Amino acid sequence: MGRITFPKQYPLKPPAIEVMTPNGRFQVNRKICMSISNHHPESWNPAWNVQTILIGLISFFVSDELTAGCIKTTDQAKRHLAKESLDYNLNKLSKFKDLFFNKFEQMGVFEIFEERKALKRSDNGESDPLLEGGGSANSAIPEEYVEKRQFLCCFSLKCGLIFFGLFLVFYTIIECFNCYMIGVNDYFSEDPVYDNVYAACVLGGLVASAMFLVYLISKDSRESRELLPWAFLIAAISFLVLGLWIIIYIFAIYPKDKVYI
Repeated sequence: MGRITFPKQYPLKPPAIEVMTPNGRFQVNRKICMSISNHHPESWNPAWNVQTILIGLISFFVSDELTAGCIKTTDQAKRHLAKESLDYNLNKLSKFKDLFFNKFEQMGVFEIFEERKALKRSDNGESDPLLEGGGSANSAIPEEYVEKRQFLCCFSLKCGLIFFGLFLVFYTIIECFNCYMIGVNDYFSEDPVYDNVYAACVLGGLVASAMFLVYLISKDSRESRELLPWAFLIAAISFLVLGLWIIIYIFAIYPKDKVYI
C-alpha cells in the first residue's frame, strides 16, 4: 500500500510519493526521490496524471536505481515480503482495512488469510509476530536478505564518505597552518612564488571542505549529495598539484648550494 500526496498547487507542482508496506525496494513511510515526485519539481510536467505517476512508480519499482527513499535487497527478500504484504496490511494499516475490508470479505480473502496463518503455525510451531501485530516495518525485512553497501568491510558507504570528508577538513586546516608558516618565513618572503602556488592549492582544499560541510549540515537531497563528488574531485586535484609542486620545488628550484638556518 502506498500514498500519493498532492499539493494544493497540483498539477502545477508534483506530488509526494511514499510506500507504507515493507517491500524490499522502498523505505517505509519515506518520500521517494523520483523525477515525478516533489524531490524534482524542475522535471515535473503538469500534463502528467495519476495514471502516469503509477506507471512511473511501477517502472521505478522493478529497477535497481538507488535514490533517497530506496533500499537494496535480494530478490528472495522481495518475494518474501510480497507473500507477507497482505498479512502486514491487514494487521498494521488500519486505512487499508477501511478501504478494502468489505471487498476482501466478499472475495473470501480472509478465509485464505486464516488458513495461511494456521499453516504457518503448524510448520514453524509458532506464529509470526509481524502477522500477529507485533514487530515494526523496519524489522519486516530479514537481516540476511539485506544487501548492505559497505566501505572497508565495516562501515556503510555513507559513513566512509563522511569519514573521508572530515579527514579532508582536518587535513585542510593543517595545510592552512603550513601555508601561514611559509608566509612568515624570511626565505620565502624574498621569493614568494612557492608560497603563492602553495596558497592557491590550499584554497582549492578550502573550497572542497566548504562543499563537504554544506552537504553535512544540509537536508539530505539529490542537490546536496551532488556536492560530494565535486568536493572530493577538487580536493584530489588541489592536493595532487600541491604534492607535485613541493617535489618540483625541492628537486628543480630550491638552491642546493645554499644553506638557510
